[in-house]
Amino acid sequence: PARRALHFGVVRPSLGLRRVPSVTVSVPTIQRICRRLGYGPLRRQPRRRTRQVKLFERDRPGESIQRDVTEVNVAGQKVSQVYGPG
Repeated sequence: PARRALHFGVVRPSLGLRRVPSVTVSVPTIQRICRRLGYGPLRRQPRRRTRQVKLFERDRPGESIQRDVTEVNVAGQKVSQVYGPG
């Protein structure tokens, strides 16, 4: 059935039926109908973990270094200040 394939619980069909004029079906009613038809509750899906991205992966340690460069105005001239190793 589409309910299991699309992982529709009991709330989504009730929201869909609200769009139809002159049809009001509560969530417990849909739950009772599903139970009567033999559709048990859906299993909860585990939350997907976001895969961590390895940003600066290198073959050897120390192959990649980080430096901070700041430009400062000194007496009307731009001067670069470099912070970091090397």
